[in-house]
Amino acid sequence: MQGEGARSNLLRGVLFDYDGTLIHIGEAKRSSLKWVAWRLEQLLGKNVEDELTSVEMELELSQSLDRRDWIAEAERRVGVRPGSEVEELVEGYWKVWEAFVRVFPEAACALGAMRNCGLKLGLLTNSDGQLGLKQKRLETGPLPLDLFHGVLVAGDEVPQLKPDPEPFRVLLKELGLEPQDAAYVGDNPRVDVPGAMEAGMYVFLVRSEGLGPPFPDVRFGDLMEVARALRCFSRSPQRIREAFK
Repeated sequence: MQGEGARSNLLRGVLFDYDGTLIHIGEAKRSSLKWVAWRLEQLLGKNVEDELTSVEMELELSQSLDRRDWIAEAERRVGVRPGSEVEELVEGYWKVWEAFVRVFPEAACALGAMRNCGLKLGLLTNSDGQLGLKQKRLETGPLPLDLFHGVLVAGDEVPQLKPDPEPFRVLLKELGLEPQDAAYVGDNPRVDVPGAMEAGMYVFLVRSEGLGPPFPDVRFGDLMEVARALRCFSRSPQRIREAFK
């Protein structure tokens, strides 16, 4: 871990990523793109599913998260000039997403267990590229926001997106936590590890298949493993690291 202060002997808070960490989004992503591809084939007479999949991967890597940009770029790649249909398609995309997104079954119980340990919980997630959209998704989503002591949408409430360390610093300050007294729990090594570490936090990854760098402090199978480790090792990050080497 890189950091801004001495490592703590006791964690006082845990911040969480949202999509992929607390919320299962695999089927939602696939179904939303398939619906857009089906609708574009109806409108344009062209199959753009492969282009949509490629654009999604490329623009996510470049931190371009606005689905309007994804759809417009896919249309351009098949020789179509984007038009008014883009707004309709984005609206449909998110409706399908909402129908398929699921909270991980252990999430609420794990968060409750961590609160009962005396930990402050925060939620730090990147914007969806349209101002206010992610906050609306959080408010209407399957996980109650009152489980958290603070919520921040990076890219909306602060201009920087993860993996920039600034959103982490802002939410830590809001919660009254020093970086070395907190851990960040995410699922994406590229997005979730560097900024949290640069901010001085511990980093735990869950459900992460990538084994290469950047490396977290500890990898866990799911959120209940995180909650059990915090309870069993009295919130000591050093003891947790030793146990999960």
